[in-house]
Amino acid sequence: MASDVLGLSMLVDAINHRQPGKATPSTVEGPFHVLNAPSIANGGNMAKGCPGIRCFVTATVRGLNDEPIAGAALDLWQADGEGLYEGQRHTQGPWMRGLYHSQPGGSYAVRRVGPIGYTIPMDGTVGELLNRAKISHMRPAHV
Repeated sequence: MASDVLGLSMLVDAINHRQPGKATPSTVEGPFHVLNAPSIANGGNMAKGCPGIRCFVTATVRGLNDEPIAGAALDLWQADGEGLYEGQRHTQGPWMRGLYHSQPGGSYAVRRVGPIGYTIPMDGTVGELLNRAKISHMRPAHV
């Protein structure tokens, strides 16, 4: 957790997965990624029964030359509208995650809730480090 808070995980990932100039940067999965997300049809709802403000996202996956990419896998997961992930809720079955695929023209659509910022755990040595360094314990909203 300390390497994530200090940005070391992202630095190591960026060094080991260099990308061409226009490519989306690589990133770490983080502690809340759960393997084997359920496949959800384009436009499907990954937020059934979840608290939060309903949100519909559409976008297009594009290559380095701006060409649309069909069939790109999008493994999405996020915290719910109360800032909690599946592993923190101890739910039966998937919670705020799904595997989507871009359509022939590269587009995709996802129904979810709008992400919110949330606190990282403040117990233990990481919490002590943040308190002593006067660094914010809040993570920005993200998917």
